[in-house]
Amino acid sequence: LSMLEGGNAQLSSFFERHELSHSKCQAFVQRQKENNNGEYIKDLTSVRYETNAARFYRNMLTKHVNLLKNSGPYKGREESRKKAISVQRQRATAA
Repeated sequence: LSMLEGGNAQLSSFFERHELSHSKCQAFVQRQKENNNGEYIKDLTSVRYETNAARFYRNMLTKHVNLLKNSGPYKGREESRKKAISVQRQRATAA
């Protein structure tokens, strides 16, 4: 369920929005290797997945998936997105 709701495409988009794109992180990893005389530096995936942004993504995805599990039979990502947007609109009009 986690991969259906927050899989690779969603995670890549999230990383882009948080300045953790593949190209930006690759440049960071390369600079670290150059500054450490080629000593072992974490790989690109480790750098990205150990950020606060990635922790936030995992926590929010876990909460989202738990809500879906408790809301009845899973009807697909599009249906869950419709529900989420509907709830956001209701909250906005109630405020």
